[in-house]
Amino acid sequence: MKSIAVIGCGWLGLPIASDLAERGFKVIGTTTREERIPDIESHGIRGRVYRIGDPKPPQAEGYVINVPPSKTSDYVASLRATAEQLPPKSNVLFISTTSVYTGKPDIFPESQVVPGIASPADHNSTSKHSSIPIADLIMAEGVFWSGPKGRGTILRCGGLVGTGREPGRFLAGKIDVPDPDKLVSISPLDEVVYLVALIIATGDWGKLINAVERDRPTRRDFYTKAALDLGLEPPKFV
Repeated sequence: MKSIAVIGCGWLGLPIASDLAERGFKVIGTTTREERIPDIESHGIRGRVYRIGDPKPPQAEGYVINVPPSKTSDYVASLRATAEQLPPKSNVLFISTTSVYTGKPDIFPESQVVPGIASPADHNSTSKHSSIPIADLIMAEGVFWSGPKGRGTILRCGGLVGTGREPGRFLAGKIDVPDPDKLVSISPLDEVVYLVALIIATGDWGKLINAVERDRPTRRDFYTKAALDLGLEPPKFV
């Protein structure tokens, strides 16, 4: 595989596209704003304005689809419209979220939620990080999923943290913060970028992957330490 299109070069997508370009891939990176093209192209990426669901998506051998649901009015239908126009033999890595496990037990194997198969409860619940039904997140995965031997890999990220998203700022100084003993699922930016490159380089397609750190601290421990590391007042939990 020599050419990759990264659909959605935002906070996560641009570092992914830049890393792939440095590894020798021909990379097309998309944005919905014309004014961001110079910044994208300064990373050795060919920039293009494209909105998910529009006709004529970039043509490449492989794709990284990284478009949050908040950026699209009809998320699943827009993803499907784009997917239908991709080259039939192209590979797709779809960046999803561990929010698909909302309402499930806290220890979650990938197989606990099958892309494209939502339960009745999923239609009636939303993640605290998104206003769309959990069912839509699951159905969005199903657009690119064709089973263990297919051409799509689903990467489920937890809380994305890194430069510009320092977790110590999220809850600093807040009081009566709930769920102190709930485990947090963290996905550091640099590790997600490396994992995407590894999947593409090894051709590890047809997989469901929880891209979160194996050791999951409690909310109290994680956000207290994160705030103190930045010299901020730690949150006070219930």
